This record gives sequence, C-alpha cells and structure tokens, in this order.
Amino acid sequence: AASRGGVHPRLDLIALALRGKKMNFDKVITMIDEMASTLKKEQEDDNSKKQYCEKEFDETEDRFKELKHEKERLDEKHSNLKQDIADTKDSIAQLEQGISDLDKAVAEATETRKEEHDDYVKSTAQDQAAVEILEFAKNRLQKFYNPKLYKEGPKRELSEEEKMYAAYGGDIGTTPAPGGLAGTGVSAGFVQLGAADE
Repeated sequence: AASRGGVHPRLDLIALALRGKKMNFDKVITMIDEMASTLKKEQEDDNSKKQYCEKEFDETEDRFKELKHEKERLDEKHSNLKQDIADTKDSIAQLEQGISDLDKAVAEATETRKEEHDDYVKSTAQDQAAVEILEFAKNRLQKFYNPKLYKEGPKRELSEEEKMYAAYGGDIGTTPAPGGLAGTGVSAGFVQLGAADE
C-alpha cells in the first residue's frame, strides 16, 4: 500500500488544504472519501495476501510434518533392512559352516565305508579260502574213514615229459604224498580248528 513506510501523501494534501482554508470543502470531502476507498481497497488486498500467506504457511507446515513422518518411516525401514541384512549374513555363515561340516562328515564316512569294504572283501576271501581248505580236509578224511563219501578230485593234466616217463613204466603220481593225520595232509590242530568253526 502507498501508506507503508510513512504517512499517506493524500493526508498531507488534505491537511494542507484545511490549513489554507482556500480549497473548497466539498473537494476536501471528496478527497477524504477517495482516500478512504483507497485505504479500504489496500486493506482488502492486505487481508487477501495475509490469507494467502497463512494458507501457504499452513500447507507448508503440513507438508513439513508429512516429510518428517516420511523420514522417520524411511529411517525405521532402513534400520530394519540393516538388521535383516545382518541376520541374512549370519544365516549364510551358519549354512556355509554346516555345509563344510557335512562335507567333512561325508568324507570321513566314505573313508570309513571304504575301509570296512576292504576289510569285508579281505575277510570274505579268507573265509572262502578256509571253507575250501576245510572241505578239502574233510574230503581227505572221508577217504580214510568213510570212503563211500569220498569225492575224487579232478585229474591233473600230465605234461609231455610226464607222459613219456609214465609210458616207460615210471610212476609219477598225480599228487604229492600226503602227510599229517592218517596220511591226509591235515594236521590234528587244523581239524580241531575246523570243528570249532562248524
């Protein structure tokens, strides 16, 4: 408004006219009315600007509160994300340790099973050999004590030299002369061992 920063210029003019007493009073009244109208308009403008400023201030304050709440929400979300990331890292570390322990356990179990398999194969071979030896000894014993149950073993193929020797009346035999119990080639201790196994 024109009155800001000092006295309105028309007020000075009116005061001057009243002191001089030369100006028509009607003109002074007209000037006063015009000035009142101008002041009223300026006041209305000021009121309108004030309302606008107050509205803008309220909207700005509301927006500031919204932004503040949004910041608090984002800060909380960020904090939760950091905790989730930390928890995930811990879970990954535990899983990796579990996998490492499992790999170690599998390797140890595999080595143990391999050793057990080797022992089984070795033990089975030994058991089979013992059974064959016991069957052989049993059969040899049957030859002397129960000939009806004795089973002849396969004949050994003679070499050409042995055939020639036999053709001239030589006795080469098919097996070496047995010793041991009753000429069977089986010792008494071995017979006891076989009986214990049965």
